[in-house]
Amino acid sequence: MQKEIESKIKSFIINEKSLETAKLFKEHPPKWNDQNKRLVAQISCPPDAVHSGTLSFSRWKSFPIPENVDLGSNLKIQSKESFYEYGRENPNNNIYDWHLNFAHSHLFIAYSSGLFAQDEMQVTEHPALGSLREWLNNQKEIVPLTRTSEGPTPILVRGVERRVSIDTTPNLKLGRPEGLYGNNFAFASQKAIRNATKVINPPTISNIMAMEAPTGGRGFYSRKDIDYCFSALYSGFYAAKLDSEKAFYEQEKENENEKENEEKIQKPIVIINTGFWGCGAYGGNRQLMTILQILASRVAKVDEIIYYTGDKKGTQIFDQSLKILESIHKDKTQQKTEEILQKLFEMKFKWGFSDGN
Repeated sequence: MQKEIESKIKSFIINEKSLETAKLFKEHPPKWNDQNKRLVAQISCPPDAVHSGTLSFSRWKSFPIPENVDLGSNLKIQSKESFYEYGRENPNNNIYDWHLNFAHSHLFIAYSSGLFAQDEMQVTEHPALGSLREWLNNQKEIVPLTRTSEGPTPILVRGVERRVSIDTTPNLKLGRPEGLYGNNFAFASQKAIRNATKVINPPTISNIMAMEAPTGGRGFYSRKDIDYCFSALYSGFYAAKLDSEKAFYEQEKENENEKENEEKIQKPIVIINTGFWGCGAYGGNRQLMTILQILASRVAKVDEIIYYTGDKKGTQIFDQSLKILESIHKDKTQQKTEEILQKLFEMKFKWGFSDGN
């Protein structure tokens, strides 16, 4: 099994690098241009802060799309009427939680600015991602792109510390009447930023998957856009599965002697945490993006997808999306991937509008 995984990884990985977090942070500190982000950095990384662990970076080619979708797979699907949760307890060290980063084509390109959309918020809470971007800026052989003219090139970052949580919800009493999401963050008072920022001690560890959605569409989705979305999602999810399995089996090998008298864990559990990818600033269609992510999870054969809907309206859209998907495959357990993508195209999903963030 391990050799098979290593063979697939070798064929599709473009770059990979393991970096000691403490050394990375010391040699390539994040460069925060926004005063409120500098304030958060003072809270998350004071002078006596201890950075530990190893951060694993990898950039991947697109995987060829499998011919069939197994609609009878054991994929667990759940929605949460909230925003991202991190730090799942994992006593057996066999759960690999991956959180989608709604990326720009240039990885973490706006992390230091006053913008505070999903991508930038994730970097602010995981400041070593800013250090990673600064390190990448000095690399000639590694291009920090999540897509090229040839297609998606998803990027994975495994093992990054989450040092603070920032509450973006509106709260008049705490000085954020409109919340802190998007452009509101840069205009908030420093008192409001302090009130919203909570130190995580000790830091939890997150795994980040960065992919860019298509943007700027008008009217109905083209088949080309649908194909790109599915390719990006499947490639990212499958890369996360392979990377998780690699990490798991390497860990098992290291702990082999310690586990001689224990029951061995058979395999890692791979979980995708996501939401309405590409449906904010990029103006994507929420139903279509939901359907494609569930399909990609099935094809990639991950174990679970947790979909954060944000609010009641988001939950309604999620539920509607599941019904649409059920109407496509009905009682079939397997269906041609091409047939499903074509049916989605024929349904004429409309592009939405940017939310300005």
